[in-house]
Amino acid sequence: TEKTLAVIWSNLLEVDTIGIHDNFFELGGHSLLTVQLIQKINSTFKNKKLELIDVVSLETINKQAILLDNLSVRKTSKHLVNFNRKEEQGTDVVDTFIIPGMTGIAEGYYELAASYSKEGDNVYGIQMYGLLEGEVGYSSIEDMAKHNIDIIKSLPCKTIRLVSHSYGGVVVFEMVKQLLKESITIKEVTLLDSYLPKASLRVKEKAHIFIVTMLNMLNIKIAEKGISKFVEVILKKAKKDRVNFIYEELKNKGGKIEKTFFIRLYTLCYNALSISYKVEGQMDEAAVLVTAKQVNQKNAQINQDWSPYFKTLQVIESTGSHFEIVKEPFIGKWKNDLKNKQ
Repeated sequence: TEKTLAVIWSNLLEVDTIGIHDNFFELGGHSLLTVQLIQKINSTFKNKKLELIDVVSLETINKQAILLDNLSVRKTSKHLVNFNRKEEQGTDVVDTFIIPGMTGIAEGYYELAASYSKEGDNVYGIQMYGLLEGEVGYSSIEDMAKHNIDIIKSLPCKTIRLVSHSYGGVVVFEMVKQLLKESITIKEVTLLDSYLPKASLRVKEKAHIFIVTMLNMLNIKIAEKGISKFVEVILKKAKKDRVNFIYEELKNKGGKIEKTFFIRLYTLCYNALSISYKVEGQMDEAAVLVTAKQVNQKNAQINQDWSPYFKTLQVIESTGSHFEIVKEPFIGKWKNDLKNKQ
């Protein structure tokens, strides 16, 4: 088991020699690599399901091998990320579900999950369908929402909290509509810098959104002027050549990501950005909108006026950027602001 894990680690981290007691994150592991690590391990060790919480808490090959050798079969959905479900359940337990942005990756929200875990919640993330190998992403928000609800219904949930980030806000809105038919109580809806969809996005807008997202996830720092130039070069490439060009450029800038996984991300993101959806009707639920500090308004002409679509809408302004608001210390700050307003 340790030898197999060492090969997986070595390929992902691009490190030739790895000790069984080396720390995954100290070797350069980040949220995208964590997702790939979990997927590789679960596809290699059949009938076993390593969770995000396992990788974060058991950050060495030795610890992961011991767990896998003693792990019984887990039968939860492969799209469900279990951040901290408690063994002993109280009668008033709230199940919090984090719905990710357009990349569909829920694992990256572990700091956000930890903040709700401290409040006594069970906390889960739901991956977007299409992220895993062999899957094709859904072509409608309605299907994305149904996918999430089916996973929620597979659990013994009575009262839930829905938390979305970015693109996930539209999916959560549709989930609220569909949950009207279910016997599940929604305690709270929280939209983290979520925006209303535009009728259509230009090719340049899609490219800019994707590149900014990937640079952030891969921890690559580029000035805004450099990003604009990057996008201009991409658009000059033939459509069929763009994904390979972007991948090679990100690799050259120090990004660590497996090519097949990157292509799935590219396909999933562009599919999500191409879906048309009209937000209609007013939900009976109250919602909280946490807005981020807009670093670049020029390329972010966004509409965040969700007030016509929820019974009440409380707005909290965060000092963090779009990507920072789901990380500490910004989570603690906007949660404290929200507590003081209630």
